[in-house]
Amino acid sequence: MRRRSFFTLIGLVPLTIAARAAPKDDAPKPDPLPVEPWLDGPDTLERWRRAQRQPVWESDVPELALLISCLRSNERVEFAYSSGSTPGQLRCVTPGQLYTVEGFPGYYLSGYCHLCEAERTFLVARMSRLALADAGNNQIIY
Repeated sequence: MRRRSFFTLIGLVPLTIAARAAPKDDAPKPDPLPVEPWLDGPDTLERWRRAQRQPVWESDVPELALLISCLRSNERVEFAYSSGSTPGQLRCVTPGQLYTVEGFPGYYLSGYCHLCEAERTFLVARMSRLALADAGNNQIIY
């Protein structure tokens, strides 16, 4: 939850902020960045945990197709993950399930993380340099 200033809570905005926020022209405003779904409210993480999961077993998207292939053949994948306790560090994961969560955007991969030595869930959109872990050429897919 974001911290709010006293002025925001009582409905007043300081003049300096109002002056900066005033539109200069009628240019279209960019879409806001997506909000972390679990930071939306106090019960959102609990809603995410209870939400219906839909497994993904087919996709034309190369990243998802690679993950599905690894799930079927029980092969490990490696990728840099842009969040979590060690952002940007290369992860090696044995995939367990690829799925979507009803009411939440994106694809999720659950599996055993060899870096953390525990089961973890990863948002596929935060993965980069996705490749087979055991591939000799280590071809980068995403």
